[in-house]
Amino acid sequence: MLTAWPAAAVDAVFAAYGADITLTPPSGPARAARALVTTPVVAERFDGLSLAWDSRRVELRAADAAGVAAGWSATLDGVAYVLRETPRARDPLALTVILDLFRAA
Repeated sequence: MLTAWPAAAVDAVFAAYGADITLTPPSGPARAARALVTTPVVAERFDGLSLAWDSRRVELRAADAAGVAAGWSATLDGVAYVLRETPRARDPLALTVILDLFRAA
């Protein structure tokens, strides 16, 4: 199968560089996965104005993100986040998906 090698490579990257994340649906049990955290919390200064983003962009294996949708919550590094949008495919083979997480209120 054409995707066997790319899938194995994706699994190896997530195993080596992924961070633990817990995904929880609005109702039902939580599930653990590994995520690549691609956007850290950033603070910058523009003409005396400090801006901070309380969001994280994470990449999950598509198999780990099956069924994940807006309204789910996630815990990453002990911080609670909420998923506001449906995950979107990142690569042409749809082996991974991107989730934009926003800090829970």
